[in-house]
Amino acid sequence: MKNIWTILSGIAAVIAVGLSIFIFFHGETVKRKDLEVTLISRADLVNKEFEYQKSKIQISYDGKSIKNYSLLQFRVENTGRQPIQKEDFSQPLEIHLKGTNEIVTAEKVYSDPEILKVTTTILQSSVKIASILLNPTDWYILELGIIPNSASPPEVKNILARISGIKNVKYNSKLKASSPNSSLSIIKFMIPVLSSLVAIMFSGQWIAIRRERRRRTMEDIVKTMPMEDIIRQFKVSHITPTKKNLSKD
Repeated sequence: MKNIWTILSGIAAVIAVGLSIFIFFHGETVKRKDLEVTLISRADLVNKEFEYQKSKIQISYDGKSIKNYSLLQFRVENTGRQPIQKEDFSQPLEIHLKGTNEIVTAEKVYSDPEILKVTTTILQSSVKIASILLNPTDWYILELGIIPNSASPPEVKNILARISGIKNVKYNSKLKASSPNSSLSIIKFMIPVLSSLVAIMFSGQWIAIRRERRRRTMEDIVKTMPMEDIIRQFKVSHITPTKKNLSKD
């Protein structure tokens, strides 16, 4: 019976640890504020597969000869649980690129809700996006038309912004097989699992220690107790009167 209570206490300890971890992460999730920028597509007028024929291909933009033309689409979304107010921005969102000769267009092509008004300012190698209200799950897709400075496609250099309650703007690329955020999600998932395993391990050790102490205690009692007392205790614990025996008497 004591072993059962020991096992139940160990299980209760594991459940308590799991609940505390869940409450902690749930609370952090509820008050979390996040802004995420994802590169969702890229299209190049001349792909790498046709580089061997680039000497035969002529591309012009607004009457000027260019080496290539690229379209990049970014999804900007409030992935947190709190609204991002216009006043929360002390520095607007900026997308900085490398390998660009000129950014010729920057405009919103889709959004949810549709009434989101996205205003952009184009610089030589970056785009500045005016601050707007983004409620949780609000998003818009920004499309950039770029003239690269070589036949290679342009790439994202960094994403900058200064927003109240957000340390860093998350950046992902769906064009890559993996991203830092996927590793971070695995780590966040493994933390409560490892904590539960540690709790189970310590509870098992605690049960083993209790059993060893009880065994040693019984051995010490047997060693110090006279043989007559041991025989008397054995008889008392194994020869107890029952109702049937009493009725016979």
